[in-house]
Amino acid sequence: MGALKYDINPLHYVRHSTVAYSVQILSPSLNNLLYRVPGAAEADQVGERVKVNVNSAGSLDLDRVKLYLFDKSVSSLTYSDDNLASQIIYGGLPPDLPLSSPQPYQITTSTPRSRGSIYRTGIDPLTDTAGNDDFYFIGFNTRQNASDSGDAPISDRSKFPDGEYALVAMAERAGRDSEDVFYSTAAVGIDNFRPYLEDVRVLAADLPGEPVIRRHAWLLENNLLVSSEPLKSWLVPGEYCSV
Repeated sequence: MGALKYDINPLHYVRHSTVAYSVQILSPSLNNLLYRVPGAAEADQVGERVKVNVNSAGSLDLDRVKLYLFDKSVSSLTYSDDNLASQIIYGGLPPDLPLSSPQPYQITTSTPRSRGSIYRTGIDPLTDTAGNDDFYFIGFNTRQNASDSGDAPISDRSKFPDGEYALVAMAERAGRDSEDVFYSTAAVGIDNFRPYLEDVRVLAADLPGEPVIRRHAWLLENNLLVSSEPLKSWLVPGEYCSV
């Protein structure tokens, strides 16, 4: 027995008839900004700290807690990896089932303890009674490139472009029945990228149709915005402009 890792609640292996979880996003505060500090360690990601409390003590069977970010302009929410920011496995499924992880994630893995905190992703049990815990999501990369795990060079290439979002914490029971999923939502913003120009056009407002008299564009090459040659450049007699 001494070689076994700490399992917060052996009864999570038993499927109970009904469950009811209380989920609450404790931080960030309403309308706060999330942002990534490029190159900083997880403990130093002061702009990517989310704290969620899940109380499952009354019914147990909790398996994992997921964190999603949805663009506030989207009315129909799809809970998929496209919107998944992070997840913490609580340890509800036995090892012979798909997606199982019978040991809780970062509660005790070795000496010293590695509980979740504002400096580390993981779980912080509030008492010795199973089921009332704080979940910390730290440094989950709001600047992530949409096509891989690296940082995006500009907002349009990011998995989570700058803007207003609904931050959703989802708690799932081990059985993953649709009626056994519980949520908490908070409005947040993401602000990672400086404003930049992609296209500048100068129009002749006093001519019919307001034709373009000069246009200049900037293209992304090797993660850098590079000024291109003017795509269209001509002057109306008697007028002068430059970009």
